[in-house]
Amino acid sequence: MVNTVDSESANPGSIPGRIIKYYFCKADSESLIIVLASNRTMAGCKMGTIKRVAYHRKGYTRKNGTRVKSAEVGASCIKNTGEAGKWTTRHKTRGIGTLKKGRLTRLGYSSKLYKGARHAALNRAIKAYGPLAVYRMLQAVATYAKRTSPNKAAIYRSDRNWVGAKHGYKH
Repeated sequence: MVNTVDSESANPGSIPGRIIKYYFCKADSESLIIVLASNRTMAGCKMGTIKRVAYHRKGYTRKNGTRVKSAEVGASCIKNTGEAGKWTTRHKTRGIGTLKKGRLTRLGYSSKLYKGARHAALNRAIKAYGPLAVYRMLQAVATYAKRTSPNKAAIYRSDRNWVGAKHGYKH
């Protein structure tokens, strides 16, 4: 939970951008969080990163049998891969929906392959699922990957466009 402070009562120093609000974290009363007009947050982190709050991680067992104890994970700065305003709590599921894992990879598709091999795998997927389903799968994967793996997302989009051109779908 954060407390809002008037912009006149706090001194922002030499922080770039037009300042909208100031916040003080209750958990860490010395951290001043400043929301800038560019919708970026600063909390002692570099630009392009956001502060992840501390949390408790449950213990678990790895596939190789090693037991990992539960732990308190401290707050840290992580890369900001999201776009402001694209997620709200009123949604039931995150993003554009769930994908069935491995539907394209079991037919030999991978973004690491060269173009000819990818197209051959997509032809097998088209025979199995139909062209529109494959087109939509590639669109969904490209949408999910666009912030975290932009190079892979470009490959998925080009393959989606190839399926669309071959079967008469336009995006």
